[in-house]
Amino acid sequence: MNFLSLFNDLLRRKLDKAKELHFSQGQTIVKFGEESDSVYVVKAGLVKVYPQGVSPQDDSGVSVIGSGGIFGDFDFFNKKPRTATVIATGDTTLYELDRPLVSEIVKEYPEVLDFFKKTYQSGINNLIKEADAIKAYYENDLVFDHD
Repeated sequence: MNFLSLFNDLLRRKLDKAKELHFSQGQTIVKFGEESDSVYVVKAGLVKVYPQGVSPQDDSGVSVIGSGGIFGDFDFFNKKPRTATVIATGDTTLYELDRPLVSEIVKEYPEVLDFFKKTYQSGINNLIKEADAIKAYYENDLVFDHD
């Protein structure tokens, strides 16, 4: 889902309050375990998200987020430390939305809150599908082991 597509002209003015950050290829934006006090929106460029245990030398299990994408929101809303390390894949510009700005945006624009809800629901649905597939695999494996 593209977070920036939600922003009409009025809502875009809120982004003017956001800090704009610039990163070069290979620069770390956030590290696993850091405090999560901001949400990031990719204005331009690409970032790679490396979950815990995945090395930047290994791209398997890595998510790529481009322009309009958002990251850091799950940890931010759950007030938990970062669950991944995020690295710029080239010249990248981000909006950094701190807690007061996110609160202001969500209060004034309920569609932004709806966006977060849909994003979480999609993520939860994917986790359930993965868990069901793993469960089915092991159930089938157990059935075949009883020959």
